[in-house]
Amino acid sequence: MVFYLLFYISALVVCIIPTYFSHKKKYNYYSLGASGAVSAIVFAGIFLQPTLKIGFFVIPPIIPGFLFGPIYLALTVYLSKKGLDNINHSAHLWGSL
Repeated sequence: MVFYLLFYISALVVCIIPTYFSHKKKYNYYSLGASGAVSAIVFAGIFLQPTLKIGFFVIPPIIPGFLFGPIYLALTVYLSKKGLDNINHSAHLWGSL
């Protein structure tokens, strides 16, 4: 149990480091949340069990993890480059990587 907690906390720290260095001069930039660490946990599950069935809460298609992973990463990179919302997609990307 302690291992999982340490993994989560370290993922939380590691996924925010690239965001910090790319926005450290922007004093009005805020990033708060644990979604990068949650991405790390989800991708650890995909890595350990690639056939794990994954889906979103309200979207019906349940697909295997080895398909969900690349789709999620591609969508995260696309949304990160667009930058149209106030979501830190970079943390999602680095957390999953």
